[in-house]
Amino acid sequence: MAKLYFYYSSMNAGKSTSLLQSSYNYRERGMRTLLFTPQLDDRYGEGKITSRIGLQREAAKFTKDTDLFVHVRRQHREAPVHCVLVDMRKEELAQCQARVDMRLRAIPEVEIYNAPAGSAFIVLTHDHGLDFLLTSAALEIGHASYVGMIGSATKRAKLRSWCNSHCNGLSIDQLTSPIGATASRDKRPEIIAAFVAAEVLTALTSGARAAGDTEEAALLEAAQ
Repeated sequence: MAKLYFYYSSMNAGKSTSLLQSSYNYRERGMRTLLFTPQLDDRYGEGKITSRIGLQREAAKFTKDTDLFVHVRRQHREAPVHCVLVDMRKEELAQCQARVDMRLRAIPEVEIYNAPAGSAFIVLTHDHGLDFLLTSAALEIGHASYVGMIGSATKRAKLRSWCNSHCNGLSIDQLTSPIGATASRDKRPEIIAAFVAAEVLTALTSGARAAGDTEEAALLEAAQ
C-alpha cells in the first residue's frame, strides 16, 4: 500500500535539502521519483526545487486546481513511480551526506509502528527519555528481530523500572543492551559499530537459518 509522509518544520530546518537527497537515494537504487513544486513559488525560477547550498532539480509545477492523482497515475502508466516528493520551501541546509533514506519525524515512534515485521531497531539518540520511549515502542510491537539500546547495565535497569511504571510492566527480556558488548576491550566507536552490525545480522538471519533447519529435518524424515 502506498504511504504519504508529511514533513513540516521551521525555515532553514533542512526540508528541501532532505527532499532532494531522498530523491537522489531512490534514483541511485534504480527507482523513479516525481518532484512537484508550487507554480507560485518562482524565487529560483519556475519549476525548480533549490536548496540554499546549491542543490537543484527540475520539478513539475502545480496549482490549487491541479489533480495530482491524475498526474501521478499518468506518469505511472509510462513508467513505474516508486516515490512522490512534494516540496513547499527551499531554504535548507544539508544535515546528512550518508547515502541512506532519511525520514524526518516529529513523532519518530510512528516509524517503528509502521515497520515491517522482523525489522531490527538500534536506539541511540541523544536523550535517555527518548531512548526509553523508542525502545519500549520497539519491544511493544512484538515482532522485531532485534531491539538494541545504547547504554550501560545501569541504563538497562532504569529502563526496566520505567517500563514497569509507564508501560504496564512491559518485559525487556528481548532487549539487547548494552549493544555491541563483547569480551573485547577495544571501545573505539567503529569497533563497537562492527559488533552491533554482527548482532543485527545474526538476528535477521537466524529466522532464515531456523527455517532451513526445519526444512532439512523434514526432508530427512521423509527420506527415512
